[in-house]
Amino acid sequence: MSEVTVALVWLAVIVAAGVVGSLLIVRHLPGRRALGGFILWLPVPYLVLAAIIGANGDPTLSSSQATYNFQLAFVLASFVITIPWLIANLVGGLIGRRGRRNNPPLPANWANVPARPAADTGYPNWSQGDSSSLSLADISELMRGIAARADIEERWLPQVGPTTDDWGTFIDRDKFDFIYFELERGGMVFDLRTVVSDQLMYWVFRDRAYAKASNYLAQNPTTPDRYDRLLTDKQQEIIAGIDPRWAVQFAHERRHKAGR
Repeated sequence: MSEVTVALVWLAVIVAAGVVGSLLIVRHLPGRRALGGFILWLPVPYLVLAAIIGANGDPTLSSSQATYNFQLAFVLASFVITIPWLIANLVGGLIGRRGRRNNPPLPANWANVPARPAADTGYPNWSQGDSSSLSLADISELMRGIAARADIEERWLPQVGPTTDDWGTFIDRDKFDFIYFELERGGMVFDLRTVVSDQLMYWVFRDRAYAKASNYLAQNPTTPDRYDRLLTDKQQEIIAGIDPRWAVQFAHERRHKAGR
């Protein structure tokens, strides 16, 4: 294989790796974790390049000449790969970002209809705050556990903690409340607050059940006149599989929304 062919193959591998790697980082790592992922990812081809050049050095050369040859080869090769590598990562990042935005959309958030009084058997009791304050780490662990039981992909879950992102759903807290909110191009879509972690989880998984139901109907098409009813039926079925009390609350909201 000629040197030109080897160089072209190496360049093709770099481009493919750049697209795939950055796509996965953007798709699966939110916010600052994505930034950390890129910090670790971007130097990878240069480390590989250094290892290859170092392994193919001429052992008969003096130390100073070998060092000079290594530095010259590394600089020239780095100059050749930098632009394709950065462009490939940019393309992969844009594809990944579009893919993240093209996840099934969340519904325009339902009116925050309160639960019935606790005396109404079957409804969740959100009249009092948690007996002990949960940290955001506790909330994240609780949310991931529910997602695993409901077979909901973690990439659909909101980011937990402070964010610099301007698009997506997030969970944070202030001195008093848990806050569940969505941003779109930096604008607030909704902002829901509660002191009850169960109510927070209900809001989160009510929306994820909607996304999962949307995916189900995309794979099992129906007629337009039946779509909305079947979508909400499937959403309620998914919620019931997580917590029957949540399904009772959802049915109450559903009746309220329909004006019944």
